[in-house]
Amino acid sequence: FLSFKELLESILVIEEKEIDICQFNYWFQRHQQATGLKDAHKVFEEFGGVITGMNIDSPYLARNEYLKLGVKQSIFLGEERQKIYDLFEKYLQFLKEEKIADLNIESYKRIRKVTALYDFVIIDETQDLTNIQLHLIMSCLKDKRQFILCGDSNQIVHPNFFSWSKVKSMFYTTDMQGSEIHI
Repeated sequence: FLSFKELLESILVIEEKEIDICQFNYWFQRHQQATGLKDAHKVFEEFGGVITGMNIDSPYLARNEYLKLGVKQSIFLGEERQKIYDLFEKYLQFLKEEKIADLNIESYKRIRKVTALYDFVIIDETQDLTNIQLHLIMSCLKDKRQFILCGDSNQIVHPNFFSWSKVKSMFYTTDMQGSEIHI
């Protein structure tokens, strides 16, 4: 049995401390007036669930990819997204300067280092993981069809903009293609 962070560190140890909502809140308050954004929790969810957590092909969405997202793929609309992405670029700098880790970005860094070690995986509380985190876990499987995901999207604890449809789409666009999936 492993927590997600333990699994990550079994691939490569994270040297930095993981960002949490308290640190994020403190950092956000320093930028709040300049951006006009009011809700740190929503911004934190957008960074983790959308910008860094949605895509499995890069550590985070490029600005143009983010700006093109549909209404149901982001918390923020139109002009606000420009501000969000401007702030996200400052967030990346903050992580680097303060030596703080974002688990989604760390997950992406480890994808190429993963060895398929496990015969099967059972994930509980799937709704608290992002697509990149799920992809990393699935990359640890010897047989990509040997998994069970358990979760309830009505019980989301960690801000990640979770959606079963995003998980299902991820399976159909990766090497999981062709596997029989029951939801």
